[in-house]
Amino acid sequence: MNGFSGVMIDACGSLGPMDEELCARWTQLATFMPMVRNYFNSTYLDPKTGMRNTTDPSEPWIAKTDQLKLAYASMGDRLRYSRYLYTQLYLAHTTGGSLVRPLFFDFPTDEGSF
Repeated sequence: MNGFSGVMIDACGSLGPMDEELCARWTQLATFMPMVRNYFNSTYLDPKTGMRNTTDPSEPWIAKTDQLKLAYASMGDRLRYSRYLYTQLYLAHTTGGSLVRPLFFDFPTDEGSF
C-alpha cells in the first residue's frame, strides 16, 4: 500500500461563478492537505451556451462575506500548521513512507483498525 503525499485541489474552483459557501468549505479542507491552490480564471467557456463569460475573482483574501472570511481564516491556520506539514513531507520523502497512512500500519494487531 502506498499513500499519496502530493494531493491537492483547486479550493474555490477555477471555472464559472464561485459558490462562496462551497469555496469556504473546500478551503477549510485544503488547510490540512499537502498542497493548496486557489486558482482563478477570469474567463471561462459556458458549456450550455458555448459563450465565453467572465467571473469575479475567487481568492479568499478579497473576502466580503462571512463565508469567505472563514476561508481566509483557514489559510491562517495553515500557515501555523505548515512547518509540521513540511517536516512530515520531508520525512515521507527521505524514508520512503507516506504522509497519511492507514491505521493498521501503526496498529497491525488491532482488528478494529482494518
